[in-house]
Amino acid sequence: MTLWLFMMMLCSAVAVALSVPLIRRFDATSTLGQEAAFYHDQIKEVDQDVASGMITSVDATTAKVEINRRLAAATKTMPTNNPVSNRWRMIALVATAGWVIVGGIYLYGKLGRPQFTQQAQTQADTSTAAMIDGMVAKLQAKLDANPNDAEGWRMMGLAQMNLQHFDKSIAAYEKAIALQPDNVETQSRFVEALVQQAQGTVTPKATTVIAAVLAKQPKDLRARYYEAIGEEQAGKTADALAKWQALLTDAPADAPWVDTVKEHVAALSKK
Repeated sequence: MTLWLFMMMLCSAVAVALSVPLIRRFDATSTLGQEAAFYHDQIKEVDQDVASGMITSVDATTAKVEINRRLAAATKTMPTNNPVSNRWRMIALVATAGWVIVGGIYLYGKLGRPQFTQQAQTQADTSTAAMIDGMVAKLQAKLDANPNDAEGWRMMGLAQMNLQHFDKSIAAYEKAIALQPDNVETQSRFVEALVQQAQGTVTPKATTVIAAVLAKQPKDLRARYYEAIGEEQAGKTADALAKWQALLTDAPADAPWVDTVKEHVAALSKK
């Protein structure tokens, strides 16, 4: 166990050292800070549980590994190429540290004690699920006390989306949009929830919301992405290809979804 904790600390230190020269001033979504704050609150919950004796330090360590993994995954959401402040650069550093830690655990599982790694992952999943549920419950309590909190409903939409509770995510986004009908970012996120709920199908309702988003923000990358998918699903090959090509032109070079767009362009170009 001492070796395990030492490896965790070493991985964290190395991650921080490697992250500093790699972080740039661009490459974040406008809501990445909100999602990161959600996960940082979970880490604080873990520390509080350790202090109160509810969980052991070992359980806390495995739980934090899983939280860092989720935080790292959150950074791969579709970017809108907004300027990044020093605060968001630190969030990116934490996310990178999470990836290094998870990678270290993976290698240790392959070369060291796989059965222990699997057990630790199971414990992390259980602990993290319970903590996320607790965070959502607290957020819901705040919304019950103040149902006109548009930002709170948007955060609930993000949380439920991360939990893959798409029906609940949609309901939360609908309340946020009702309170702030001009918030394009919330409507764009709403589109994503609608498509995910339909298992990747761009429904008529999603198409309507996409049109509303693009009417206000023609360059919204997320809405354009799902618009192109919708055109392709409708059999409008030429229109879909044109939209994919335009999206590829405007996409940040390091956007994680660029390869997917290229695949669509290549496939439709052959038809």
